[in-house]
Amino acid sequence: ERDRRPLFSPTQVPALVEDVVDALSRKVGTWTVFSLSAEIDRQLRQFSFDNDDELRAMYDNALELALRDYCK
Repeated sequence: ERDRRPLFSPTQVPALVEDVVDALSRKVGTWTVFSLSAEIDRQLRQFSFDNDDELRAMYDNALELALRDYCK
């Protein structure tokens, strides 16, 4: 059966990170790298990827951006 989830592109990473931070801010006051990682993974699962390597690359990019911009 065909995967009907929308495709995800690298240009969507910043918006995904903002959504992740917003979601975590609503759920908890502070978060760890583990909760950040889990929320990124959860949100990326809404999208389709050509292969696991592409998913991993998008995950890594999103986590790096989130840690750089939102964690001090």
